[in-house]
Amino acid sequence: MFKLMTFFSALRQNAWLAYLLGGLVLGALVLLAYQQAPQNGFHFDDYYNINFYDPVRMKEFSLQGLWHAAEHARMSTRPLPSATFAYDWWRGQGAARPFIWTNLFFHLAVTLTVFVLLARLLTLHQMQIARAALIGIAALGAAAWAVHPIHVQGVTYIVQRMASMATWFVLLSVLAYLMARRGGRYRIGWYGLSLLAFALGALCKEIAWITPLLILLAEYGVVRHRQPLIRSRVDYALLVLPLLGLLFVVVDMVSGAGPLSRAFAPDYAQRDFTLEQRVLTQPRVVLFHFSQVLWPLPQRFSIEHDFAVSTGLLTPWTTLPAWLAVLSWCALGVWLLLRQSMRLFGFALLWVPVTLAIESSFVPLEMVFEHRMYLPSVGLVILLALGLARCLALGKRWSVPAFALSAAFIGFAAWATHARVPDWKDDVTLYASALDNAPASARLWSNYGLSLVEANQFRTAIKASEQALKLDPQQDLAMVNLGVAWMNLGDLPKAEDYFMRAYALIGPTKVNLLNRYGELLYRQGRYREALGMFLDLIKLMPWMPEYRWNIAKTYEKLGDCANAAVHWQDFLHLSFDQGRNQLVRDYLLRNYQSRGGQCYQVEQR
Repeated sequence: MFKLMTFFSALRQNAWLAYLLGGLVLGALVLLAYQQAPQNGFHFDDYYNINFYDPVRMKEFSLQGLWHAAEHARMSTRPLPSATFAYDWWRGQGAARPFIWTNLFFHLAVTLTVFVLLARLLTLHQMQIARAALIGIAALGAAAWAVHPIHVQGVTYIVQRMASMATWFVLLSVLAYLMARRGGRYRIGWYGLSLLAFALGALCKEIAWITPLLILLAEYGVVRHRQPLIRSRVDYALLVLPLLGLLFVVVDMVSGAGPLSRAFAPDYAQRDFTLEQRVLTQPRVVLFHFSQVLWPLPQRFSIEHDFAVSTGLLTPWTTLPAWLAVLSWCALGVWLLLRQSMRLFGFALLWVPVTLAIESSFVPLEMVFEHRMYLPSVGLVILLALGLARCLALGKRWSVPAFALSAAFIGFAAWATHARVPDWKDDVTLYASALDNAPASARLWSNYGLSLVEANQFRTAIKASEQALKLDPQQDLAMVNLGVAWMNLGDLPKAEDYFMRAYALIGPTKVNLLNRYGELLYRQGRYREALGMFLDLIKLMPWMPEYRWNIAKTYEKLGDCANAAVHWQDFLHLSFDQGRNQLVRDYLLRNYQSRGGQCYQVEQR
């Protein structure tokens, strides 16, 4: 007991010890909540940014390989995450586990940065409270952020590392700026770190471009807390700049003639909603995410939500109240920012709309995606930490229930995250859970059908894909799913009918259709037609070894051993599967050399 009392006494007197203990606790909480995550797999855009994308499929580690992956990133504005994908591909030779561990590393790095940022803000807010106590409150706030299930998508969806990396650099930039504004001998170094972090964040995801606005907000909401807001005419110019920027965006998008309109208008042609509908709907989406934050039941989270699009201020009727709520939030933030003793609260409130300004505005992205709250929710935990500090200053009557409620919420959120993570194990579990939230989504039923096809659950895949076509008769993926399912069930004419319908709709533009249609033609003995499909296939994805396997088999059927041998060698060059590579080498040695180049059919995969 004496040793325990001594430890707590040392903790109160030593801030670094408090930081260390808080960091260890946060690390343990993250690992506990996400302990099942490394068992999960790839999903959605993971395939196109990682699995099917040659520049990140690095066989041997080298700085040149990392640079190549960054330089040729599938999304050219996000080179840094692409380089980390290449590193993880090399570590695991294409397995998902190393990718998810890296995602967890970045999530923990963001968590610790949130922790330090909260401690810095609380020191400014409640200077009369012991620093160790403030660090403890900061740890509570960071824990509430770290284990909340709204971040499961940002952590276990591998490609969303782009968001977590960008968030980390944004927070580092703001924190380094605050450290620089303290003054001292390292001031220039902190400014340099702030600028560097901003640049690195911009190379991860476009959300980092709001960093200058956050630094401006930090200057007036944090640095000048309890100080005069306006010190010179320069302040007026700096405060007017965001308003002028907002005015420019509004005029640009309304007129349809500005650079932003020209850049984003073509993307709206691929969406089932217009610019006006997206702007009208987003306040309702934001409030929905707020409700998820406050009531984080696992079943309330999904890769897709059945969310009605707003077509007018009163259609649905919740559109106008949602807009009024968002505007009120912003107005309250500005009002608090103008009050000398409440500027930190204004900073926290305004953090949310500023960080949502890109992804929840006019940019033609998906209507609802939970990972967008990864950075904005930091503002919410700043509010939580400031509130807890205020309660502690008011005494036990307020602090005891506030801390008890916060601890209970963190425990509940951690449980919800632990329960939600297994939904991301594979595509079947992910889409099955999502259908509870979006049963009217044809796209979701199609993706569910595809996952069932890949799991060889063909009868169930047929039902899912037929449901997709009922909801949307133009769902080409559902047609391909049905073709594959019926082909594997032995009904080749019905399978070809679905493949032909899909081909008539989209032509030779999607690898899944070409590969599966080619497989059907091969089974029917129509080798020339199959070869045409497979050759079109490698025009789209020349780096996929499986497609070379199919071409080599088809050339063998046509008696063209020379071309077959070329594609077998291409397979060996591209494949990471050492077991299959050895089978091919043995086959080539047995059938191409010892038997004088005569071709023999390779067994079906």
